[in-house]
Amino acid sequence: MNDKIIDILEVLWLAKNEAKVYVSLLRLGSWIVWTVSRETAIPRATVYQLLDKLIERWLVMKIDRENILTYFPEDPEKIHQNLIREEEKIERKKIIFSSLLPELSKIKNTKKILPKITYFEWVSGYVELLEDSLDTDNKEILMITNTNYRKENVGDEVKLEELIRYERNDFLHSRLKKKIRLKLLTNEHWISPWLLKKDDEELRETRIIQSWFWDIETMVISWNHVILVTDNHPVVWVHIQEEQLATMMKNMFNFVWQNSKP
Repeated sequence: MNDKIIDILEVLWLAKNEAKVYVSLLRLGSWIVWTVSRETAIPRATVYQLLDKLIERWLVMKIDRENILTYFPEDPEKIHQNLIREEEKIERKKIIFSSLLPELSKIKNTKKILPKITYFEWVSGYVELLEDSLDTDNKEILMITNTNYRKENVGDEVKLEELIRYERNDFLHSRLKKKIRLKLLTNEHWISPWLLKKDDEELRETRIIQSWFWDIETMVISWNHVILVTDNHPVVWVHIQEEQLATMMKNMFNFVWQNSKP
């Protein structure tokens, strides 16, 4: 049996065993349940249930020949027709929901909304979060980077270098394109002269974290979004979306900023 065809049908519309039974019938032409069960290695009782579902989907016909049920596959074009019908149904539902959304928004209790918290494993998770921080109307991003902390807790120098390269290349270019400024606190004394030299060009203002604050984790604040790193293995990035928390973290950032030096 063609596994690739089965996989595609499963993605498009059918459950995996439904796809197996349908493809088997297409190849056989028309057969009784026992034959289909043998061909697909699926128990007969299950095959009956699958065939009933395929009949409901207009993909199989059932004929009683002298008290023997025989099943015939419908033309594969039926799948295409069914997908079109499903798409039309979805469009109708979207239109109906669009008209309902304003009314739902009116009755939503905004005073009791809990913070939206999402967890991501890195590096891909961190990259996704930074990309999201550029999608807001915010014109300034606050960031603390602590290389000492990262090296002690990441445990993977390759991934650490990948993360740093992203920050200093792709993220930088995207941020400049959108003209979003960055206030950066870092403990990277060895690279700070280079950063300071390019601050104006890269829409950035850089300051050095004082030694008493070196234990802080990496943190990014953008509008009402806060991104924090945990010290788990593998490292997990926590994304918190909540205005009051973001304001509190901005105040903390500004306190450290005022007590740091260029």
